Amino acid sequence: DRLIHLFNAGSNYNFLATLDDHSSSITAVRFLPALQDPANIQMVSCGADKSIIFRDVNIDNNGVSFSRVNHIVGRTTLYDMELDRSGKHILTACQDRSIRVYSVAHAKQTKLFKGSVSEDGTLIKVVLDRSGIYCATSCTDKTLALYDYHTGELMATMSGHSELVTGLGFTPDCKHLISVSGDGCIFVWRLPVDMVHTMQARLAANAANPNSTTSGGITVPGVGGGQNNTSSRNSSRTYIGDPKDNTEFGSVSPDIIDPNANYADNQYRFNVGQLPAWAKTKLATENNAFGGAGQSSSSTPKGRWAS
Repeated sequence: DRLIHLFNAGSNYNFLATLDDHSSSITAVRFLPALQDPANIQMVSCGADKSIIFRDVNIDNNGVSFSRVNHIVGRTTLYDMELDRSGKHILTACQDRSIRVYSVAHAKQTKLFKGSVSEDGTLIKVVLDRSGIYCATSCTDKTLALYDYHTGELMATMSGHSELVTGLGFTPDCKHLISVSGDGCIFVWRLPVDMVHTMQARLAANAANPNSTTSGGITVPGVGGGQNNTSSRNSSRTYIGDPKDNTEFGSVSPDIIDPNANYADNQYRFNVGQLPAWAKTKLATENNAFGGAGQSSSSTPKGRWAS
């Protein structure tokens, strides 16, 4: 209904205000620190009207008020929005399968790169990992992609869902990407080892130096004698090899499927449930095809859904 309703989560979700600045459906709303006064916050919203609206949230004795500070009108519909880890830029997932990055301070586009390898469909989700190095996207052609946020380089593509992917998220340990789809499945994708170590190295560097916002080479204490570990493959990423980790990209790690695994956090755990009917049918068809080619039917399944 193109309206934004705001509630106070700290006061029993009391109603605060309704905003009607957009002329079409709203696709994403984010809060971020205000640039002039970090004690206050800004609210940013985007919608199908191709616009991004920045508002200051003013809190005083009279309550909460909202004042528009910037308004961007783009060339394409915006379906999702993400704030980068510096708090200075926002990423938008666009109808033309591009990721457009805008400056929060100046409300101007600063970067554009392709967000899908497909030539069809629409980009509907974009999410950054905790370190702010990689972003994951989903497209209406049911595929996923991983990109280097700083360079726009494609890192990986994934497919397997039979319907649109409606939710994406990196796990806190940066080792997996979780996707949720309209097909009723939740997929846990194991990320490449180099990417995992890059993200963890950035997080370690940020913890050691919270004021650092650089995206170049990272010096990680205790790794490689404190020397800069940035590989010549890309100056914006840090690669730290681990010969002990030979797991294949996309495979599920043993601690996820092992029922006897020792979980440090008992508040949640992953479970691998039964495959949906359409996946079982596809797996059976692929196994029959392999069996007809002279392979033993008792051999390890080679279908996409085999584990």
